[in-house]
Amino acid sequence: MARELVQVETCKGSHALDRRPQLKAALTAARKLKYHVGVTKLDRLSRDVHFISGLKAHNVPFEHRAC
Repeated sequence: MARELVQVETCKGSHALDRRPQLKAALTAARKLKYHVGVTKLDRLSRDVHFISGLKAHNVPFEHRAC
């Protein structure tokens, strides 16, 4: 079952994921259900390239979806 979670707040720093509960919930649900997290632009997921590459390195399921 697909669902939409919206994270409005923006957070910087090393604990950004802890301060983005909707993103954390989406990533947890995606792993559990073996779904992908769709993002319209990678900079909406994070502006930190290290954060995004870390997600990819840990096989976090997300994909870019053009509007």
